[in-house]
Amino acid sequence: MTNDARRYEVAGNKAVKEAMDELEEMFNVNGKKWLCGDFPSIADYLIGAQCTDLMQHGLRWDAWPKACAWRHKMFIETPGFREVHAEWFKEVLPKSISFPLPMGSAS
Repeated sequence: MTNDARRYEVAGNKAVKEAMDELEEMFNVNGKKWLCGDFPSIADYLIGAQCTDLMQHGLRWDAWPKACAWRHKMFIETPGFREVHAEWFKEVLPKSISFPLPMGSAS
């Protein structure tokens, strides 16, 4: 890896950690089940979809328990979310991570 590539990787990892810290803090501050209240909103779907990309890159969520619980709810309780990502779960994700998923695999 070149020095530039390593520098970009470090900067990217820092930005992801900061974003995850902010996501966790949102749940600490609002005390709600979902990002904007008691029911899923477009914000949950948007951020949830982006979070699937973070899973593909091997991000462990252990440091953000509330965000992890929210992510789990997105796949289990949110209408359509799991179905939309079913092919991604079957084909892409298993090839890119080495840890078990808390919500199991898509069927």
